[in-house]
Amino acid sequence: PEEKMFLYQNLHAQMEGAMWAVLQHNTAIYQASLARAIVWITHYFDPAAAVSTTLLQQLQTLEKTNLQPATANLADTLQLFDQYFAGEK
Repeated sequence: PEEKMFLYQNLHAQMEGAMWAVLQHNTAIYQASLARAIVWITHYFDPAAAVSTTLLQQLQTLEKTNLQPATANLADTLQLFDQYFAGEK
């Protein structure tokens, strides 16, 4: 109980790390930060509490998120733009 504030601060830091990783498209750091938060919540919080189970489920769902989505092929779109602008001139 006396170190509860440190646990909250460390969990907050892990979530900030995950948010930073999203911005940087860094899947390894994102998953590691969420995995560490999941372990800490499982270890230090009541696993039977509704809040704990809901939070764990949400973090596990987030952990599966792909930060490297497939790139779109815009070649056809660029050709259409070229054709459009060529017809305007």
